[in-house]
Amino acid sequence: MKKEVGKNEKCALHSQALIYYCATCGTSICSDCAMFGDEHKDHKFEHLEKIYEQHLQNIKKEAEFVQERSAEYAKQMEKIKKSIEITQKAKDNKIEELTRMKKLIQEKLDKELKDKLMVLFSEKNAVSDEIKHLKNLQKDIEKEISLSTKSQLVIKSQELIGRIEEAKARPKILLDGTNVFPKFWYIK
Repeated sequence: MKKEVGKNEKCALHSQALIYYCATCGTSICSDCAMFGDEHKDHKFEHLEKIYEQHLQNIKKEAEFVQERSAEYAKQMEKIKKSIEITQKAKDNKIEELTRMKKLIQEKLDKELKDKLMVLFSEKNAVSDEIKHLKNLQKDIEKEISLSTKSQLVIKSQELIGRIEEAKARPKILLDGTNVFPKFWYIK
């Protein structure tokens, strides 16, 4: 949905549509402010539409990262879930094989499973937290793009890009559950 320049954005001083952007002041202004006001005399102006489109395209380009990272984490999540399933099944099979053995062996297997699952669930939680963080960031970006006026988006664009840059700077989690082997060892 394309926003029209000046729609619902009026100059507080002249009640005219805001159609220019004063690059010197970093604010949106109407044509009367640009032509007749002393406040913006000898300042550099650009059409608000042009500035808005530049900022919008920059935000959208940067936001592609969020979608790509979410997709990567979704793939990792599937591998982790499969590893959890395989590990739990391996434990069950081993218990059936060892039912005649002493209680001590059973306790050692349970402890080993707990340790493995703690690692796998820790990995799962870490990836889940990252997915949640990225999805929330994506929702915030989409909300700002759809609800902000052009002037507001121009003002907020650096903040949004800063949040995207922070997400990019976060260390990428490279876990897929394969560092936990679904074998169980016991002492006779």
